[in-house]
Amino acid sequence: MDYSELRERVKPYLEECRNGDYEHTLRVVSLMKLLLKTEKGNSEILMPAAYLHEIGYYKLIPKSERDNLKIKEMTKKYKEEHMLRGAKLAEQILTELNYPEIQKNQIVHLVSIHDKWDSITEHDEFMIADADNLSKLDVNHIKEKYSRDDWHNVLDVFKNKLPKRLRTKTAKKLFKDKLLKLERDLIL
Repeated sequence: MDYSELRERVKPYLEECRNGDYEHTLRVVSLMKLLLKTEKGNSEILMPAAYLHEIGYYKLIPKSERDNLKIKEMTKKYKEEHMLRGAKLAEQILTELNYPEIQKNQIVHLVSIHDKWDSITEHDEFMIADADNLSKLDVNHIKEKYSRDDWHNVLDVFKNKLPKRLRTKTAKKLFKDKLLKLERDLIL
């Protein structure tokens, strides 16, 4: 299926989110395609969810605060709200694009829960969370989202917390190689 219309529709929103959210989203989409090659999942639900999962950050963080965010600030201050706002925006966009009601509801659900690692129980929920979490293991993600003085803390969080969050076999296999590459690329 062609998602170019959805990609173009979400781009202006994602460019008004946190620094690098559009690029992050494209990495999540690529990782979702990779996961779908070996894991079961409905691409007509998971691919749109990958494009929409961060849209709730749209104008959530003032521009003056977008640079030099600390990882703890991101986790505590904005996570829950971005999922709630994202679900509303996703529903609006999917309605405008005439998505079928059943698909729309499933996509909106995934957007509303993708960062609730301790609450997810379904395979599609695991898939969106895994693609999102794996995408963080990229040097561009770190450079786009965090101040240089926080890179060491970010890497420690990723090393200690991401393995516990990953649920699919494919994501668990990809984690080690992506982490090693990130460590080499950052050269802390």
